[in-house]
Amino acid sequence: LAAWKWMLAGSFGFAISNNAGNSAISGSAIRYRLYTRWRIRTGDLIKMLIFSGMTYYLGAAFVVTIGYFYMESPPTMVDILFVCCLVFWLLYFGLCIRFKGKPFKIGKLIFRVPSSLTALKQMAVGAADSVLAGLILYFLTKHVVSIGIMEFISIFVIAQASGIFAQIPGGIGVFETVFLMAMPSDIDRAAMFGGLLAFRIIFFLLPLLSIGTLFITYERNLYRKTKKWRVFSHHPKGKK
Repeated sequence: LAAWKWMLAGSFGFAISNNAGNSAISGSAIRYRLYTRWRIRTGDLIKMLIFSGMTYYLGAAFVVTIGYFYMESPPTMVDILFVCCLVFWLLYFGLCIRFKGKPFKIGKLIFRVPSSLTALKQMAVGAADSVLAGLILYFLTKHVVSIGIMEFISIFVIAQASGIFAQIPGGIGVFETVFLMAMPSDIDRAAMFGGLLAFRIIFFLLPLLSIGTLFITYERNLYRKTKKWRVFSHHPKGKK
């Protein structure tokens, strides 16, 4: 496929899944609509979705693991999360090193274990995704935050993952609650909430509006082309 198609499908899936809730279903549905239209088989689409999902969680787990060492007095739940994240990405790398390229079958689908280099690239891309998203909120609220940037990003990733697992549209309420609870008690919570609101507009609402408009335009143009093709195919000269 052309690069613009990958970017288009990824952007659509991102904007929809971030705002609609049930990201595994909502984002996958829009990708399925586009990829099957471009003749990507369902089995290959499932592999892509699993691979991209693992990329996000691998990167997020790495960020939380590194950020944990920057926290002065993490609560017990963060200690547990740190251990889980550490075990997760170490286990993933261990499997990639031990079973590199080995095929395994689930139902009718055949998967291949990625190499350790591919896993490293996944972790780098996933971590970059989480860090860049967290930096948006950091620069919006750095005037009221007294903690280090790595600790801030780690708290952001924990709150973001909580919102995703909650399966609530945009993780609204869950993300903000977890984030504010993890922040030091001496911060200006009114100013922080204002930053969270601005972040939600930038990270959630603007992509939905811009990508949604682009998607509607794309679908309308495709409908017009399909309509013209049908008219032409039913025309006597067209059939001939």
